[in-house]
Amino acid sequence: MGLTAYGPVVLQELKRLIVNKNWLSQKEFEEGLGMVQLYPGPVMFNLATYVAYKIKGFSGALTTIFFIIPSYFLVLFLS
Repeated sequence: MGLTAYGPVVLQELKRLIVNKNWLSQKEFEEGLGMVQLYPGPVMFNLATYVAYKIKGFSGALTTIFFIIPSYFLVLFLS
C-alpha cells in the first residue's frame, strides 16, 4: 500500500492521533479536512497547518513552514 498510495494510510493515522489525544474533536477534524481539500496545494500540508492553527494559533501555523523548507532547498540545489 505504501508503495503506490500512502495518503489514505497517513490520513487515518493522523486522524487517530489527533482525535485520541483530544487535540481536536471528530467534527472539527472532519470540517478541517473538508475545508483544506478546497485549498490549492498538498492536502496533508494544509491539514497539518489547520491542526497546528487550531491547537496553537498563528504561531503554530507558522511553524509548519519547516515542512516546506527541506523540499525548497532540495529543489533549489537540484536546479
